[in-house]
Amino acid sequence: MRRFAGLLGWLGVVFLAFALVSALVEVFSSGVIVLSAIPEQFAWSLANLALGLVCVAIALVANLDGLRQRLHSSEARRASRYGTSAILGALFAIALLAIGAYYASLKDVKWDFTEARLHSLSEQAAQVLTGLKEPLEITALYPAPDFSRVAAFLEKFEEAAPGRVKVELFDPNKKPGRLRELGIASDQLGSGLIHLKLGAEKTDVSELSEEALVNGIVKLTRRTVKKIYYSIGHNERAIEGDAASEPVGFGTALAALKNEGYEVSPLLLASKADVPDDAQVLVIAGPTQKYHETEHASLARYVARGGALLALMDPRAQTDLIPDLARFGVKVGDDVVVDVETLAGSPYAPFAAQYGDHPITRGFRDAALFVAVSSVKPAQEGGSLAPLVTTGERSWAETDFASLASETAQPEAGKELVSFVPIAVAGDAAVTPAEGKQPGRLVVFGDSDFASNQWFDQFRNRDLFLNSVNWLLGEPEAIAIRPRKPGASQLAVSAPTLRMIRTVALFVAPEAIAVAGVIAWWRRRRAPGR
Repeated sequence: MRRFAGLLGWLGVVFLAFALVSALVEVFSSGVIVLSAIPEQFAWSLANLALGLVCVAIALVANLDGLRQRLHSSEARRASRYGTSAILGALFAIALLAIGAYYASLKDVKWDFTEARLHSLSEQAAQVLTGLKEPLEITALYPAPDFSRVAAFLEKFEEAAPGRVKVELFDPNKKPGRLRELGIASDQLGSGLIHLKLGAEKTDVSELSEEALVNGIVKLTRRTVKKIYYSIGHNERAIEGDAASEPVGFGTALAALKNEGYEVSPLLLASKADVPDDAQVLVIAGPTQKYHETEHASLARYVARGGALLALMDPRAQTDLIPDLARFGVKVGDDVVVDVETLAGSPYAPFAAQYGDHPITRGFRDAALFVAVSSVKPAQEGGSLAPLVTTGERSWAETDFASLASETAQPEAGKELVSFVPIAVAGDAAVTPAEGKQPGRLVVFGDSDFASNQWFDQFRNRDLFLNSVNWLLGEPEAIAIRPRKPGASQLAVSAPTLRMIRTVALFVAPEAIAVAGVIAWWRRRRAPGR
């Protein structure tokens, strides 16, 4: 036993050190010590303490005579001085770490390193909360098992607007009186409900998501509902009926506009003498049939009196709106943009990540995806209209459709737009305004596919479409980069499993490395010739 006494002594020191470290970690991670849970809470610390004491005791007993002789030597006195200094220094360092850990536990600091910022509030949410003029009360009504999940979600809103957002979370089954105070019927609850109150305005949100909650807050801040009309009757993208839910339909875009708090109504322009006076934006999405002459006149009068128009035009569509847009100052090319560096699998589906300096696209870093898009640019330089989106460096606007069909198309500088082709413009219409009016606003895209059901939630397509409508409505505070749909997978583990993972990572693995190191050092020290 005496042969291994030195090894046992150093192993005992390792076990005792890890007993102390693991106990400190448990104390500062939980914040409190529950006496009834000490065996479970400090099982690893107690096991190391017992093992360390046993090893040290065996080492002392085995080396008792040698220790007695060393204690009376000058070497022992010198080692005692250095040893005491080392111990005091170590204790001082541990004390500093403990004090630092304690003060760090008083204030939470969080970092979100996910690429899409999935665990942080979006720019849109931050803007909405920053712009609150009155305190916002968020009351979450969820069963007790959901409390931790809901509290973690709502905590981000409190942190984003301290002092302006008050959160209350309770179980409606345990507080039916509070439910009656809020004026909420039990059949409204479903699996959970969030009640929002801003001043005298109230609304309920049934979906626990940032987008739903932010849209609910936006509805409370708007005192009037803004009206959007959507042109129909010319084979535009469908917003009603079964066709609206097809991949090429606009059902998702319609739902997104309604979620933003806008009212959207279809408009058959031929049945009206003019565009309705309450129309704050007129959307024309992918028409493939001609307009009647009275409709052309109505559209011209609408823009001249200050109306806002969002036009999504597809390449070579059988529509006669191109001359109207030209009179408004926008030139839509009779071409198809080709991009040989696209990652979408087709050179006719370009990514566009070059954006103009405009409120609609300010802050955009990610690309938007377009499918079969034509060039769109201001008819004249120097006006209010300016390019909004352009394609990549190795793209061009092909006008020879026969070469497209034979896959022999090549860019022709001087004849075609080559490199960084503009595919959308925004600005004031180049028209003579009606008396006492400002010229209308325009946003024109050379593609309507990007806002269809199939592509709406891809890349920055959603933001590009909704921000265009927000800007046309004159609501700069609603222009933002919205939260992305979570795409990262999550690992759901139980509390015991999580505790086991933490124990292995923080204690078992480091201690095993330390023990292996001590054994290797001891063996080398006792090797022949040393």
